[in-house]
Amino acid sequence: MISFLWQDDIPIVEAARRCGIRIPSEREGRTELLVHCPFCRAKKDHLYLNTVRNVFYCQDCHASGNSLTLYARMMGRTSRDAFQELSGLRTTPRPQRPSALLAPLAARHAAYYDMLGLMGLSHRHRTALLERGFSARRVEENLYRSVPAQTERDRIAEKLSKVHDLRGVPGFYTREGRWRLTGFPGILIPVCDREGYIQGLQIRRDNAARNKYGWLSSNPEYGYENGTGARRWIHVTGNPHKRVVCITEGALKGDTAVFLREDAPLFLCVPGVGALELLGDACREAGARKAVVCYDMDLLRNPEVLQSLCKLRALLWEQGIPSSAAHWNPAYKGIDDFWLAGGGKNESGLLMEAAA
Repeated sequence: MISFLWQDDIPIVEAARRCGIRIPSEREGRTELLVHCPFCRAKKDHLYLNTVRNVFYCQDCHASGNSLTLYARMMGRTSRDAFQELSGLRTTPRPQRPSALLAPLAARHAAYYDMLGLMGLSHRHRTALLERGFSARRVEENLYRSVPAQTERDRIAEKLSKVHDLRGVPGFYTREGRWRLTGFPGILIPVCDREGYIQGLQIRRDNAARNKYGWLSSNPEYGYENGTGARRWIHVTGNPHKRVVCITEGALKGDTAVFLREDAPLFLCVPGVGALELLGDACREAGARKAVVCYDMDLLRNPEVLQSLCKLRALLWEQGIPSSAAHWNPAYKGIDDFWLAGGGKNESGLLMEAAA
């Protein structure tokens, strides 16, 4: 019997090359490589190859897996055959650029909280948030902010560096001995734990047809001196006393859904349908006894999202947490869209179960 215990040690880059995926030479040596996705064939590069964990994920079609599954799917092999053909490969250690260790949660929260206090929210972004269903008061309470221009970001970073140790805080880096702050135009969204501490920040990008959400990050693999990459944190929002949790994709979607329900459910928000590595810890910390998965209704026509849903429910089962999948009128993509339209307020079933 063949053992697959070390399948995650198969180098993802080498497996991709053997599948015919082109790896741009200027991107080699990074922790994450962005390449063309052979599954959705989008015009832009959306497939991430993680060379530390040897996994792949497409932000467009949500294809995901490890080196073995990538090779098997691309080459039309069974898992057994793929394993045998790749069995001569091993991950070899490669030099890493120096990266500050991730700062403790309290330090990250303090720096981010003060940073947001130095920023404002544009009229355009405020209007967009109100149109999602938020009240003006909740927009302010949730600390949403507009990413300022580079010169203003640099001024803010310099000011914060006088009162905070910014080493290990994703988004901050140094240039010519002075602290700087990354970012691109969009809305900053705090990603918090169950106690309300800011773990990291996402950015909802302006005018982005795809890949609308990114992290405030300064991964040294991309040339940021003394920078730190963001993790794929789980956003916790809603009533922390609930033991039936709703799971959805996206911090902003979860915040919106919580605000639209008077019964204040508890949402655990993954940053992507395949970004599940921190979800188990979040479920345990929340004391979850049951989960209702509220993924967008495109799962009805996107097999990759449906596959991610199955993986999620398997993970919950391994944690001993029974789960169900919520469904609603597919005319409304997300659970927030459905509730904004008034759906589910007087219904029984899975949607109401989350408020139990």
